[in-house]
Amino acid sequence: MAGETVTWHHRVATAELDRYGKPVFELIDDPINSVLVAPNLGDEVTGTDADTSSTRITLYFNEQVGIGADDQFTVRGTRYEVNGGEADWSSGFSNWDPGSVVQLSRTEYVDG
Repeated sequence: MAGETVTWHHRVATAELDRYGKPVFELIDDPINSVLVAPNLGDEVTGTDADTSSTRITLYFNEQVGIGADDQFTVRGTRYEVNGGEADWSSGFSNWDPGSVVQLSRTEYVDG
């Protein structure tokens, strides 16, 4: 699959434990190649005390990656948060198994 490179920002357990016996995590930035990037059309601006703009995109991977709901990605120079988590992209009606999909979003305040 052709595509582009995105950066996956996630936490990984080290071999160390803290003073309570819990794993110590470190932040890792992993590049992932051959990712298809699709915009979700229709950014929305919400009217609250502070107007915000929410931008969403979808990433398609050629295999399961292990993406969690607390992870983030940098795509085309912009950092996004993961919405939910990674989902299986197979149909279930055949052996077709192209990989996984994840939806991302970014919320920004709009100057008024």
